[in-house]
Amino acid sequence: MLDRESRPGEAAATSGLWMAVMGGILLLVVGVIAAFAGMRQGFWIILVGAVCVMSASAALRFRTKQT
Repeated sequence: MLDRESRPGEAAATSGLWMAVMGGILLLVVGVIAAFAGMRQGFWIILVGAVCVMSASAALRFRTKQT
């Protein structure tokens, strides 16, 4: 198991968080397209995408950095 002290573990966690941010952005784009197409579910997709982007961005921002 990779812990906080290993560089590969830190890199894997960071890249996973960046993938979560990109996935949230993709949800935002899909939600906007769905909303413009007239689907009411598009607004829920936008909401989920915004929550994903905000939570993953906060996790990236407040990570403890190795010195």
